[in-house]
Amino acid sequence: MGLYGFTFIDFGENHKVIDANGEQEKSIHIAGITQDESGIVYLHEEKKHDLSDGDTVVFREVKGMDGINGQSYKVTVRSPDSFTIGDTTKFEAYTSGGIAVEVKVPIFQKYYSLEKSLSYPYPPDSKEMPICSWEKFGYP
Repeated sequence: MGLYGFTFIDFGENHKVIDANGEQEKSIHIAGITQDESGIVYLHEEKKHDLSDGDTVVFREVKGMDGINGQSYKVTVRSPDSFTIGDTTKFEAYTSGGIAVEVKVPIFQKYYSLEKSLSYPYPPDSKEMPICSWEKFGYP
């Protein structure tokens, strides 16, 4: 093929991806947690969590709401400085401190065979975006 070539790796129908984004796990200092059916976690002023919907966090060193420590929760983002974690009514009231640490949860990806990939060169379940993006050149 001259200067160009390609490699194809068939990971199969059910490939386990341990680290989907390759970024380091985030540690977030907490300013408050509400006692609600949809508990809201607040950060200190002008701090951002950089989490996305569906990310998982584990809590440590929370005072008052001790039962939340060591528990993992899926996050729903409300704003850059707050997110919801689900029902927190069963816990004592939050008093101070605490860190939320992002946890990498394995996901499963579906990949096409070489034959199907050659006839349909787009990722599974994608209707428009090709595998390569010249706007994000250099990103994995």
